[in-house]
Amino acid sequence: MATYKDFNWEVASSVEACLGMTESGVEAVECDGVDFTRGKVSEVVDERIQALRISKKCKALYLNNNKIGNFGTQQLMRKLSPQNMLVYLYLGSNGISRSGGEAIAEFLKADSTMIYLYLGENCIGDLAASAIGESLKVNSILVELNLWDNNIGEIGACALAEGLKVNNSLHHFDIGKNKL
Repeated sequence: MATYKDFNWEVASSVEACLGMTESGVEAVECDGVDFTRGKVSEVVDERIQALRISKKCKALYLNNNKIGNFGTQQLMRKLSPQNMLVYLYLGSNGISRSGGEAIAEFLKADSTMIYLYLGENCIGDLAASAIGESLKVNSILVELNLWDNNIGEIGACALAEGLKVNNSLHHFDIGKNKL
């Protein structure tokens, strides 16, 4: 798989620098440690997420540790097409809480290709975990879900368990280091 790991992500300053790489047919985009809180997310995602739709070759987005936050996550989920070929999505340590987690849950209801979702070290909490639990009831593709260290308590865990009762595709589920 062609990746863009050799690109110097320390000099990247926006989502455009990361997602723009997919236009050339790169199958995986890795962007770690870039601060997207500079106001670029909303402007750039509209323009550049089209590259994912067009290329259909991008199978993995590694966006851990980027301060994407709720707004950036909502924009990303709205713009990702359920018909894309995205298989792996890494959004760990991005300051995602309730509204971002709920946007991810809505995406999971419609997504038909994603098999791995990493949301570790965010703060989605019980309400977003409950929404993700509901999405697990209808998503039959997701194989791995990592919700490690997300401030999920008993209410969220129970909702996730209800989703897991119905879901037959999920084989690996990590909910460690939460408020359980």
